[in-house]
Amino acid sequence: MSDSDMDLEIYIVCHDQNIILNTQYPNIPNLKYIFVGQNSFDKIYDKPNVIIARNYPNNIESQKYLLSFTAWYLLAKNNICTTSHVAILEYDCTLSPSLYQQTISEIKNGYQAISFMQYGSPVRQIGYLNQVTDINADIVRITGMSHLINQCPWFHTTNQCLSLSLLRTFVNWFLNIEPKIREYDFLFLSWYHERLYSMYVSHQNIKHKVIPGLVEHTFSESHTLSKSNSLQYFDWQLYMELNPDVRNIDLSPIPKHVAIYNRYVKKSHITHSTSGYNESTAKNHFIQKGQREHRLLRIPNFNWKIYSALNPDLKELPQNEISLSLHYLQSGVKESRLTTINNFDLSSYKNNNPNLQINTKEDCILHYLETQIYYQMINVEERFGILLSATVNVGDCCYVDRRNVSDRIKDYQKAVNFYLTQTKFNLTFVDNSGYDLSFLPDHPRLEKISFQGNKSGKDLGKGYGERETINYGVENSKYLSSCQYLIKITGRLIIENITQITTNFLINNIISGPYDLVANRDNNLLPGFPQGQNQVNSQIFIFDKKCLPKLNQQIINDKAGRSIEMVIYDLIKETSSHVPPFNMLRPKIIGVSGTVSKPY
Repeated sequence: MSDSDMDLEIYIVCHDQNIILNTQYPNIPNLKYIFVGQNSFDKIYDKPNVIIARNYPNNIESQKYLLSFTAWYLLAKNNICTTSHVAILEYDCTLSPSLYQQTISEIKNGYQAISFMQYGSPVRQIGYLNQVTDINADIVRITGMSHLINQCPWFHTTNQCLSLSLLRTFVNWFLNIEPKIREYDFLFLSWYHERLYSMYVSHQNIKHKVIPGLVEHTFSESHTLSKSNSLQYFDWQLYMELNPDVRNIDLSPIPKHVAIYNRYVKKSHITHSTSGYNESTAKNHFIQKGQREHRLLRIPNFNWKIYSALNPDLKELPQNEISLSLHYLQSGVKESRLTTINNFDLSSYKNNNPNLQINTKEDCILHYLETQIYYQMINVEERFGILLSATVNVGDCCYVDRRNVSDRIKDYQKAVNFYLTQTKFNLTFVDNSGYDLSFLPDHPRLEKISFQGNKSGKDLGKGYGERETINYGVENSKYLSSCQYLIKITGRLIIENITQITTNFLINNIISGPYDLVANRDNNLLPGFPQGQNQVNSQIFIFDKKCLPKLNQQIINDKAGRSIEMVIYDLIKETSSHVPPFNMLRPKIIGVSGTVSKPY
């Protein structure tokens, strides 16, 4: 082949290094790959025919929904090309061995634009949406090419060969139009590249031709020409959580194009009353206003796999982006759940793991969580001791409504049975009313302690007696003497997710701690009995035993308005260097409140 023939470079755009490694076209010269996206490229980074897009200064991969246009932009803006023409193809194509020679022949015949697909239907616009083309008439009008509707052919793909000069002029032209596309139809921005290129070629009177049979494109679902398929980008519940004001926006009367859209995606007819938390409200708002206002469809910089790995109790949820995003917005934010490791040192981690075949920070964080961190989670139960605080006979203690001894004994029995059968923790049951604890079973993991305390309880309240119980238990328990962290639980209550709470606490301590004292700060843990802003829930809290002297220094007096819930809140703020302090997972409580005799 003479040097004069080498006037074409062929680029295949791909996001998976394994596809590149397994795809061979030995009979096609000047073939190269453009590797796009954030996947690993450790197996191909040194191959001379592979261009790693993210390594180039002019790269717009961070801009959503541009897809294949990012490769066009890369070639146009980085002086990569060395020939007069380039063919830019998608990875899911089968190439004919004669692709290069036949294309070179047409280039010599003066063609600046060559399509490797048969012509599709003319680019035409029917109403606001059309299941064949889906091109917005407002955008076409801005381009000044409305006269080409129903007149010019539409290339059904971005598999094109074009002159380098045409590539550069089209890329610059499209960049000027792109902000308007984002304004009018940003969710479907990726579609406009191929549609407007077809119109641009016709409008500029570019000499172009279709060569059938050289490239066979396997249309995957991502290429299906129907707007309903793009609903994969839209989840109405997630949209509502990210944009809570939408619930109160009146969207009536409904524009014609909204009704057309709802019919097209085979949803039931919507009514003029669309306020509230429902699918119709979300979709209608997005079509009418949301996309023009650039409303969020996804949580920025949220990696659902990392979120799941950091919160192993969420494994029971469907493991996908929508499910875990909803959990984070509805519960995770309030619970101060971790979403990533902010101080993760990628360079150090890769240096310490030289055989690691991954490159991105997200992948390395996942590797760390799935391998190394869980070695530190072995024998979790040995690091905790559970103190079940009890007052079997409350006497005349103030601010206690559940006083019947028989009822309280039944509560204690149920709770102890749960922790013995459903967990592996050692239990220390401490009663401060001097009551005979023979109603509890004898068990090797259960330690029973009863003493006559609570003498000041009738005047200072149950919180004072609670602290007294904690101190007596720590001083007299063999189980609590050997553990690092103490979990104080109100003895009549079952904390159904106690194992998840302790696991979450340890992971947070390892990654973002240390945390010496944690509790749950949800204001409405007990229905109908909301807490104040400057207190925590005392049904369960976890603390390092070295915090006990600080707890003992505090004044606790319910009648004087200084409850144990307030004391713990202040201690958490004092002992935590983190703002805001770590918030314990919301406990799932089974039982009845002793203060107001209401079930949790």
